[in-house]
Amino acid sequence: KYFDNVSCDFIYATPGQTIEDWQAELEDIVSLGVPHFSLYQLIVERGTPLARMVAKGEVAPVAERVAERMYSWTNRRMETVCPQYEVSNYAMCRRLQSRHNVNYWVGGDYVGIGVASAGRVYDVETGKLWQSENPKTVEKWCAMVDAGNLSVKPISKRSRAEELLIMGLRRVDGINFAEFRANCGMDFLRVVDMQRVENLVRARMLLCDENGVRVTRRGMNVLDAILREIVV
Repeated sequence: KYFDNVSCDFIYATPGQTIEDWQAELEDIVSLGVPHFSLYQLIVERGTPLARMVAKGEVAPVAERVAERMYSWTNRRMETVCPQYEVSNYAMCRRLQSRHNVNYWVGGDYVGIGVASAGRVYDVETGKLWQSENPKTVEKWCAMVDAGNLSVKPISKRSRAEELLIMGLRRVDGINFAEFRANCGMDFLRVVDMQRVENLVRARMLLCDENGVRVTRRGMNVLDAILREIVV
């Protein structure tokens, strides 16, 4: 009623969910006619209550092959609604892509305020990129604030390059080599094992030319494994 730009944010591949369940749910979501979707596949993160429940056998996660089928079907279904522009994000057109999310993926500045927050800010005068990482508990964060201490430190070119690589390959557009170099001061070829990149190109997981590199639809299914494979 009040906004012309709305995003739906959902998690699928949840315990007990079948592919038919997710297909029916996504059809309901699509019927709302919104211009942007964030559709995330559930990941059991280490150290979380869910991970402990899985370890105890209290919760059974969706089988990997089923989760992969869900992801592949989701991408195919969304092609005619909102094309995919990132691993888990879809928009009707480029103008309606999430500016907030894209800023992270292209290495833009952001300020982290509060408990467990993180920030990345580029200092034009010094040419340095600074990162902030606040404590993960309220008690430690309050003590830091009371003492007037800020957890801020410069990021090395290498760390910056790896961050840009991990974020950039999440995007359907991938990484432009010239932009990558301008953003971190390092050539893409110095950050990756090119032999492994070439192997993944032959396996139709990556597409690479003189201008840049991006992950194929097939590669999107195993993006985390690709990143572990190519980073030197």
